[in-house]
Amino acid sequence: KSMCVEPCKRKPPECTRNHLCEKLCKEECGPCTQNVGPMTLPCGHLTQWISCHDARNEQSIQKFAHKCREQTEYTFTPCGHRATTDCGNANGANPQCPELCGKLLECGHPCQKRCGSCEENHDCHQICERKIFCGHLCGSKCHLPGGCPPCQRKCEAVCEHSRCPKKCCDPCASCVDTCDWNCDHHKCDLPCGAPCARLPCNMRCSLKLSCGHRCPSVCGEICPSKQFCQECASNGVKETVVDFISFGAYSEQDLDADPILVLPCKHFFSMSSLDGHLCLNQVYQVHGDRFIAPLPLLGNDVSEKSKECPTCRVNIHSVRRYSRMTKLATLRALERKHMMKIDESLQGLANRDPAKRPLAALKNLLKMIRFGPMKQISDASGSSEVPTPPSAPSIKCLHLLGEAYGAKAIGNDKEAEYVNKSADSFREAISVADKSKSIRSGAIVRNSMARVLMRWKDNNPSLRSELADQIQWVLKQGILSNDVIEESKLLAQELEKNDISDVIKAMNTISGYDYGGGSDSHWFECPNGHPYFIGECGGAMQSSRCIECGATVGGSSHQLTTGNRRWGGFADAMNS
Repeated sequence: KSMCVEPCKRKPPECTRNHLCEKLCKEECGPCTQNVGPMTLPCGHLTQWISCHDARNEQSIQKFAHKCREQTEYTFTPCGHRATTDCGNANGANPQCPELCGKLLECGHPCQKRCGSCEENHDCHQICERKIFCGHLCGSKCHLPGGCPPCQRKCEAVCEHSRCPKKCCDPCASCVDTCDWNCDHHKCDLPCGAPCARLPCNMRCSLKLSCGHRCPSVCGEICPSKQFCQECASNGVKETVVDFISFGAYSEQDLDADPILVLPCKHFFSMSSLDGHLCLNQVYQVHGDRFIAPLPLLGNDVSEKSKECPTCRVNIHSVRRYSRMTKLATLRALERKHMMKIDESLQGLANRDPAKRPLAALKNLLKMIRFGPMKQISDASGSSEVPTPPSAPSIKCLHLLGEAYGAKAIGNDKEAEYVNKSADSFREAISVADKSKSIRSGAIVRNSMARVLMRWKDNNPSLRSELADQIQWVLKQGILSNDVIEESKLLAQELEKNDISDVIKAMNTISGYDYGGGSDSHWFECPNGHPYFIGECGGAMQSSRCIECGATVGGSSHQLTTGNRRWGGFADAMNS
């Protein structure tokens, strides 16, 4: 084989235009690669480059036509869009519409996929801009419907005593050190984590900045840096608009009459502007231009959402003047994070077999529930303005504990002890539910108590009576869902069945009395299914009222009143 590296001087065998081969002498010539463009394609457009070989091949020419980049108007089916697209796409076997799909998705955003590639698989690629309860924007890919994922940003639980180093989604503690919001005119005596109860001071701060000029902020606030000094600040700072009403610049602001407040984000505004923006009059009673008394925080339509800068929406914290509002929001957020972690643990335990639930883990969770951020601040302050922690986690944990003790009692050497602890756990859960006026939770726990402890009722008359009372409580509630009511009815029937069984067995012990033809011929049920007994021969000779529902029972001349019938549950009762 030739190893010549000179340019080939042969002509490609299929070339009809006498082109010379463009390869090296040692290489096979192959198809002719000389450009013979421009050439008109079947679509009517010119291509500036096409090889000699392709120009003589019909299939190659069609491929070039399908790659034509000339723009043309085309109506696409089935979407119906008329759009400008490549000629090759318009004349292809499956034209792809280049327009955005635009279909409104369940999340409320329009589909951003290209119409031709969507194929009904609509995914939203927008960024979620909902604000999470912690005050941060979600920032995740749109996930509606459904809640936002846990916030991964840095926790903003910060005060003058400490700063939380954790992620925002992780639980952290409330500060119980004494609040530092003090000035010559007022003082706060509550713990740092509690909503402040002192009055805001409207006086200008009398301290001096490091530059030697008087502080431009409010009395009692931490003085800002010298970059906010009205006299020696930069022109950019002096030209900042600080008043929402007059739109006056900082250089024109009368600081003695209306000082400024610098937010954590470094934006700053006049005291009166921020007071109005944050609705400070919702938490303090105002007389003229003075605050004269705190207003109640709870039950007073006070917003518990995090407060944010009017310019950049960054959370406002560490501004003492607004700590009555901001600390309430922070405390709510801390409690919610605390309870979210607990609920996650409770859900994992709820999915386990009750007999395999670790009692120590449940007891530890119960302790954590009882001593969350709100409880810590409430105990430290004695303030009635600290919100009450949610009752649902306590109810759920006690409920799971009652089920666990009941399951572990079966065949256990500590059976009696565990039964009592199971009952005590259920009773406490019921008490918490009733105090919080949670009827559905109270009903679910009562049903569970009856279901778990039913097996021990025969040897414990007081327990039997208690279970009957709990079931009747559920049946008397008129606003519960059918599944809860139906379960209570079944539990009531099981209790009743065993009660009647005891009666029948007792009656069967009466010596020398055969009930006139067998005991099963004496038992009947009212129109609503409640059993009753007829003595003597068992034939109905008089009417009465059902002691359960008041319906007519019995009859006359051995004929039952309409709706009454023989009791079909007799055999089951005898075998129970």
